[in-house]
Amino acid sequence: MKKSLFILVLAGLILEVLCSQPLLAAGEENLAQEVQANQKLASEKTSTVVYNPKEKRDPTLSPDDELLLDQQRKLREEALAKYKKCVADKEAAEKEKEKQERKYQLCLLKHPEAEVADKIWMDGIIEKEVLIGGEVYGVGSTYLNAKIVAIKPASESVVFSYKGTTFTKKVGAKKKKAICKRAKPMKEFNCKLDK
Repeated sequence: MKKSLFILVLAGLILEVLCSQPLLAAGEENLAQEVQANQKLASEKTSTVVYNPKEKRDPTLSPDDELLLDQQRKLREEALAKYKKCVADKEAAEKEKEKQERKYQLCLLKHPEAEVADKIWMDGIIEKEVLIGGEVYGVGSTYLNAKIVAIKPASESVVFSYKGTTFTKKVGAKKKKAICKRAKPMKEFNCKLDK
């Protein structure tokens, strides 16, 4: 008897659980519809406030404060423009210097004697010797890595050989324009952004 009572109670519980499932689902659906309806009503009741001032001035600042801020803003913009121009000028000068240095190096490849020819200044020729910088040199001697190939007392000139090329220098000749010009030193740029 206890067993049959137990089975009946258990069967009743199972039946109750199975029957309540669709009821809960229907109840949940009703609850969701109710929430949506309440949200719709709430959004319709809420009025939207639009802030559309006639002036763009900050209402917390006085007109004098606005004037000061505008002046500071202009000064900042001018300083920034000056800084950008300085940086652009510096970059342009660096590019120009690199271009001049490449040109100089290319000239030295074409005219290797240019490296020393402008540095040699002869004081005079004494028979088969030449006086350079207070020192006496003869044929076969080297000065600044340039070898003296020939000394010509009649024309007061000396023939030098440097890196496979030969060139002639006259005694006391006026300094000629350099064959290869080295780039001028770049001016100093001091680009600072003032705060």
